[in-house]
Amino acid sequence: MPPTRNCGTGARTRVLRRLPGVGIFRTLYYIPAVVSQVAVSMVWIWILLLGIAYKKNISDMRESPAVRLMELLREQGAVVDYHDPHVPVIPKMRKHPDLVGIASVPVESIAGAGYDAILIATDHDAVDYAHLIETGLPIIDTRNVIARRGLPMANVYKA
Repeated sequence: MPPTRNCGTGARTRVLRRLPGVGIFRTLYYIPAVVSQVAVSMVWIWILLLGIAYKKNISDMRESPAVRLMELLREQGAVVDYHDPHVPVIPKMRKHPDLVGIASVPVESIAGAGYDAILIATDHDAVDYAHLIETGLPIIDTRNVIARRGLPMANVYKA
């Protein structure tokens, strides 16, 4: 049973702990809105997933919600690449054998590669977010990193 706490009314309520990354799946509700501005459907839309590690500034991939997000987008017909400064190649994972060996896209090639949108899944400190904004691509920010850094929000969708 989850722990409980007193809310000041004398009643005890359940305290649900938020798991890291669970909110990332809300992103699936925002993607169609962004897609409709750049493409007709999810089929063949080209998305760059930024950050695939479990949490920021580490290379641990175990149970990363970004990996599942990548799979879900691919199932909907999107072409998905990723950039992660801490994970150069997706390692062998028991639950995601189809993704093993996919390499991270170099950050220098993002601007001219032809992506339709960028989806920030893990907010690593080593990423130059100002450079991403300069690309002019729609950015779906699940970590609120663009606003926290005080960068322009013109093409940014908070998820």
